Amino acid sequence: MRLDPTIPLPFSEATVRARLLVRDIPDPDGIEAERLKAAIQDFESLLIEQMLKQMRNSIPDGGLFSVNRGREIFNEMLDGEYARLMSSRGGFGLAEFMLSRMGPK
Repeated sequence: MRLDPTIPLPFSEATVRARLLVRDIPDPDGIEAERLKAAIQDFESLLIEQMLKQMRNSIPDGGLFSVNRGREIFNEMLDGEYARLMSSRGGFGLAEFMLSRMGPK
């Protein structure tokens, strides 16, 4: 599923750009654009991680392996790594959509 960049956002695009200082300050090296891209990918990664966590919580406890604190920590770390990988490979298209709306043009 990809998001449509023509859908209007519920907040002012100009306000977001002003707050992120993407358009107001010249950025010849593209440093701010890279920082914006990294922040947006991190946001998408967190969103995916929360989704994976909720999916894992929907599975009933028990079965072959017992649930203990070590297993919980492992699952949290695994979900975080899955989320980072999914986000870096395109994720759900949220980062791409947000970059098209907020990034420098």
